[in-house]
Amino acid sequence: MILITGANGVVGRQVMKQLIHEGFVAEPMLQTSVCPGPRQR
Repeated sequence: MILITGANGVVGRQVMKQLIHEGFVAEPMLQTSVCPGPRQR
């Protein structure tokens, strides 16, 4: 469901932005793999 890697620069960023918007990923470039849980917006 979450495809964010160095290889996917543009797509990764788009997906990450969407996930962050929904609160699925932590704002910081996913320091530890995936951080499930809504973060304070």
